[in-house]
Amino acid sequence: KGSITHNGRLTNNDKHPGRNNGAMFVQEYAHGEDCDHEDVAESVVKGGNVVHGNVERSTTVRFSCGKRLELIDIKEDSTCHYIFDVTVPELCHHELFRAVVTKTQVVKCLPV
Repeated sequence: KGSITHNGRLTNNDKHPGRNNGAMFVQEYAHGEDCDHEDVAESVVKGGNVVHGNVERSTTVRFSCGKRLELIDIKEDSTCHYIFDVTVPELCHHELFRAVVTKTQVVKCLPV
């Protein structure tokens, strides 16, 4: 089969509040192997490309800041389209992935 194609983009995902500022690098992979399982029908295909009546597998890999290099989640969000969530410690040092620091001040009230 032909080669897999991919592209990447930086995005902000507020759905994962525990991951610093929510920034993610998203890598899309398309034109994978044909997804020829008997349950695959054009009426339910959302993520894969339909080529000559077959559906091609596709994957979205979402990289975010985390304490260790880890594959933290895998989902099939639609027929033959998969989402991998990966944390990468090195991203935590990149300015676009750093947590927003809110400066606070302590106010102490004393009796007069």
